[in-house]
Formats: sequence, C-alpha cells, structure tokens
Amino acid sequence: MERVHPPTAPERLEAVEIEVTHATVQFGGVRAVDDVTLRHNTGGVLGLIGPNGAGKTTLLNALAGVTRLRSGSIRLHGTDITRRAPEQISRLGVARTFQNLQVFGSLSVLDNVLVPRWVRRRSHRSGPRDKAAERRAALAVLERVGIAEHADRLAGTLAYGLQRRVELARALAAEPALLLLDEPLAGLSRVEGARAARLFTELAEDGITVVLVEHDVSSVLAVSGRIVVLDRGAVLATGTPDEVVADPAVRHAYLGDSD
Repeated sequence: MERVHPPTAPERLEAVEIEVTHATVQFGGVRAVDDVTLRHNTGGVLGLIGPNGAGKTTLLNALAGVTRLRSGSIRLHGTDITRRAPEQISRLGVARTFQNLQVFGSLSVLDNVLVPRWVRRRSHRSGPRDKAAERRAALAVLERVGIAEHADRLAGTLAYGLQRRVELARALAAEPALLLLDEPLAGLSRVEGARAARLFTELAEDGITVVLVEHDVSSVLAVSGRIVVLDRGAVLATGTPDEVVADPAVRHAYLGDSD
C-alpha cells in the first residue's frame, strides 16, 4: 500500500499517556476486567492479546467510554475519563474501529469519511464549513488507506476487506491522537492483513498512539512496540514483544509452548 500524506499533514503528535488504575468491569457474576493497572506513554502501537474472554474488547470499550468501570479509573494525558460519555472522550482525540464491521452501507465511501469530519467540526464549534476543503481532506484519508478509487461507490457494495478500510478511514477522518483498533485484521486475506499492519506502523510513526486488539498474535508481535497479555480479565504479562514471547506463562498459555 503506497503511503500518502494529506497535503496539509499536521506535525507529529505527542504520544498519548494512558493510565489505567485498578480497573474492574463486571457483568453479573463475571469480572470481564479484573483489577487491571497499566500505564503507557511511549506512543507507537500497544498490542493487547489473549484468548476469547480475556477482557481485551471490554478494556478497549472502557477506554472509549462505551463500557463503564465498576471500580478504578482511566486517565488520558492526566484527564480523568472514567465517567465520561463516548462523545466526550471522542472530543479528546480518541477514535476506534469495531470487532463487528460497522460502515454506513447506504452511503458512499466518501460520505462515510465526511460524516465524522462534520461531527468533529460541530463538536469543536469550528467556523463555517468549507465543503471543498472537507472533501479534499476526506479524499486524502481515503488515499492514505488505499481506497480513493472507490470514493463514489456505496460502501455496502464493497468486498469485506475494502469495507474494513472504509471503517479505518472513517476513524482516521476524526484526526485522532489515540486510535483504538478492535480485531481490524479479522476476515482479511494474508495480503490484506499485511497491508493493514504496515499502515498501523506508519500511523504510529506519524505520532498516533494505537491500541491494537487482535487474535493474530504474530501480527501484533510484528507491529507493536509493547504488548499487554490479558488472562481472564487480569494482566498476565507486559513488555516488549521479545519479553512477552520469552515469558514462560505466556508461551504456555497463548503461544503453544507446552514445555
């Protein structure tokens, strides 16, 4: 995938400081997130791995404000977001994709990207909308993810892998400082997955802090500077990819090492 920057690309972003302190999320008698504490302030890609039910998506939802904590706190750049609504957190520069594909199928690919830009402008009480400038910016985002040639097609008519890119473009259109990706490689071919993984690395190089939840452990290890391993809602291990791979508990539980 060719790397293309918008004509007026912003300066490199400052890494988002994420502080999760004794976070617990409970559904009935099940603790989906169990007393999780972690801090990340080095930017790049932070990978979250673990089996089904480990709490990865629940933790991501808590970061986005979709799921409320039963106890504990979450802070971004020192701002407590524990009880903030998703739209309030979005205004702080947080965008996300979803495990289950969510695109506006009856809208064009371009309009899918324009919608979050319009919402962002209203939420920031910006001046009068320059439709031509907004269109240029949206097309630049589509070019960035490699689907500009599909701008006028209805999103719902695209192949699954292309719809995944529409969803990513829509998240990027909000110009996030923190990008939360929930299973973005699910259902993609090996070639499509490799292209997407390269793009995640490029976004991180531009200063966007990326939190990546993904079952494809090899892809997470390849693109992440730091890994957090969850087990039954709790942190099992954290460190660089090499440190996580070398951890006996991780190798035994998740990477197939039976020694």
